[in-house]
Amino acid sequence: YPFELCVHQRDGACRYLEESGRGIYDENGQLHLITGVALDVTARHAAEREARARIEQFRILAENIPGIAYLCKNDERYTRLYVSENVEKLLGIPAADFRDDRVSFVDLYHPDNASSIAPLVDAAIARQAPFHLRYRLRHADGHWVWVEEYGQGVYDERGELRFLEGCIFDISTQREAEEALLRSNEELERLVNLRTQELRTAN
Repeated sequence: YPFELCVHQRDGACRYLEESGRGIYDENGQLHLITGVALDVTARHAAEREARARIEQFRILAENIPGIAYLCKNDERYTRLYVSENVEKLLGIPAADFRDDRVSFVDLYHPDNASSIAPLVDAAIARQAPFHLRYRLRHADGHWVWVEEYGQGVYDERGELRFLEGCIFDISTQREAEEALLRSNEELERLVNLRTQELRTAN
């Protein structure tokens, strides 16, 4: 019979205990003893309260951000505790699919970008510094979307990492303009080199 209960200490603070046990019956089927164990789960309750409060903060913030606001774990899948509804506009995938871990951003990384993302995030976390990333994500219809991500770690009073939080913005149009400018510069350089070679030949 697992259940949780709050035990008040002398100072009035509450410690949460998770208790489980079973009954021991005699030969007549009458309850004779109850045995069990109680585990202190106060830290887990505190972490859950913190997560709920952080998610509520993000929900309010996300309503005013044109990009995607997120709160996630620092695990292999960057499991989303919260992701704003704008993710469906950007990637064509409902936010609930990310929150229920049916799909992860890791699943959508472009192969050319996938291997560099985690090391950059880990390096920033090691310094307790923000991170800034540019990479591609696969849209539900298969095309690639360039995004820019700004994130940081959320730490407890002991300096231990609790979550990652941040925002992701669509920069596809900006990236296309940058690539077009790069192609123009390359073409201009090619023409200049060709003209220079022609002049040398003529001379």
